[in-house]
Amino acid sequence: RASLEGQPDAVQSVATFDPPFLVAHPGESTTLSVHLRDWQGNDTSISPLDVSVAHDTAGDAVTDIGPVIFDDAGDFHFTLMASNKAGVDRLRVVVEGGMRPIVLLPIPELHVYSPFDANQDDDVDKADYQGAPLCLSGPDSPEGKLCTSFDADGDGDFDLVDFRRLQNDFTSEHCVQLDIPTQPIGHSINCGSSFGVSVVADAEPPPYYQWFLNGSPISGANASSYFVAVSKQTDFGDYFVRLTNQCGSIDSNVATFTARHACP
Repeated sequence: RASLEGQPDAVQSVATFDPPFLVAHPGESTTLSVHLRDWQGNDTSISPLDVSVAHDTAGDAVTDIGPVIFDDAGDFHFTLMASNKAGVDRLRVVVEGGMRPIVLLPIPELHVYSPFDANQDDDVDKADYQGAPLCLSGPDSPEGKLCTSFDADGDGDFDLVDFRRLQNDFTSEHCVQLDIPTQPIGHSINCGSSFGVSVVADAEPPPYYQWFLNGSPISGANASSYFVAVSKQTDFGDYFVRLTNQCGSIDSNVATFTARHACP
């Protein structure tokens, strides 16, 4: 350090992220690269042991920081691994080896977006939901199609696990009181005929649906409508649906379906 006496105690730095942002999904990563030169713009002899990165207290600390890697060009690289939390990570890069430790400015900022933040405006709201229509797949709900852009848990489908994550990520100030403007309607039909029951909901974030028959939940009935292709005696009774999101829960009116004649 004696050789540095009389010289400006400063370094020039450029910090970049590749890719420039992350999606909050375990396994996703980006690389923070730090390019250092001395006060005159010349290559430095700073050791990898003299460069460190930590989460700044003003950030959200939503990534895990890997060890430093030093390349032949004299640049320092840190791998940042995403978790399942969204936010803005501020990384404090400190350089030792001079007369005193130096904190590089401006502090690099990494945006980590929710997988449901389709327009990347740092919230999950109605615009994101409408921009990528809901499509459920997988064993938890056989309706719909594959929607990998919303596959938050990385299991190859968009199912109820991902849907509940969408609800949790929805920005709370966008909550709209749950309402069911179109209620289910019951009918009297012939045994063996098909029938369906449905609702239209006004809810933000999008609700989770669970249909009930005679007070018991119907397995797999998790959409705004429920359909019976060939009715039998056990299909008749009182139907209602429960809507749930992070803003609350509401039950629909009861729709009663009866058989005109006893089923054989």
